[in-house]
Amino acid sequence: MRIVVTGIGSSLAKQTAILLRDRGYEVIGFARSEIAPIDGVEIARGDIRCRKSVFQLLKKADGVIHCAALSSPWGKYEDFYHTNVRGTEHLLDAALNAQMKFIHVSTPSLYYSFEERWNITEKSSFSERFANHYVKTKYLAEKGVERAYQRGLHTVTIRPRAIFGPGDQVLLPRLIKALDRGGIPRFKKDGVWVDVSYVDNVAESLVLALEKGKAGAHYNITNGEPWELFALFRELAKFTQREMKVRNVPYPLAKWLAKGSDFISRFTGKEPLFTPYTVGVLAHSQTFDIQLAKRELGYVPKVSVKEGIKRYAAWWCENQKL
Repeated sequence: MRIVVTGIGSSLAKQTAILLRDRGYEVIGFARSEIAPIDGVEIARGDIRCRKSVFQLLKKADGVIHCAALSSPWGKYEDFYHTNVRGTEHLLDAALNAQMKFIHVSTPSLYYSFEERWNITEKSSFSERFANHYVKTKYLAEKGVERAYQRGLHTVTIRPRAIFGPGDQVLLPRLIKALDRGGIPRFKKDGVWVDVSYVDNVAESLVLALEKGKAGAHYNITNGEPWELFALFRELAKFTQREMKVRNVPYPLAKWLAKGSDFISRFTGKEPLFTPYTVGVLAHSQTFDIQLAKRELGYVPKVSVKEGIKRYAAWWCENQKL
């Protein structure tokens, strides 16, 4: 069985491809730019925004795991739309044409509503206010996946929360920079509880979704062990040999400053240090119920958050020479 994994340059897609390979699948990694070879994985160059290249690729596949996305808290809407919405539509049309399984990586940020939310299930309501362009376009992409399911495509969607691990250049590097620049801002004195997901666990959930996922289903994915936010930061600081520094900033002031920075960035073209969404995530608890994934997929997180941070920090220090 031949499986295409899009966005093969990302740590999640790479780990998923390796896991598929080790389980006996033929794997084709789809990449927009040149990447280092992966043993036992065929690499195909192309762009999901190009309909022709997507159709050519999926002609020789039996399934697709769609990891590719433009993921950032800030940027131009058009860039997010062309990758996250149009690119996904091209893949869906090609998958429908070839009648294969389509596993879609979405985001639980769809639930985020700038307030405390606990034990969010797949039936919980989405926010009526999109946190940023990324979230809005991922919502539109999910709608496209649902339409394809109604047209007869076997689709499964997972929503993994805050993926981290070796190879990640997005989540934890920003926190490391904050420590180096004088400390992590704390907007509320009370504990903020969060769920995160180690990359190996998410890759396992994707393979399980391919093998066991019910057509049309959606699954929340996390490590299943919520952490107090600053306890998580302390672990990061310890493993990267940094002093844990905290700067207390009133939440109303932080929101105002973030909005101002976001407004200025529209003219400078430079990403602000903090966006309203970033401030909100650091100020509000958000935890998830993953019982559906456990029950229907047999999903069991194998790598704990603490062990994941240890592995990630070792990789980061070795590769970044910090």
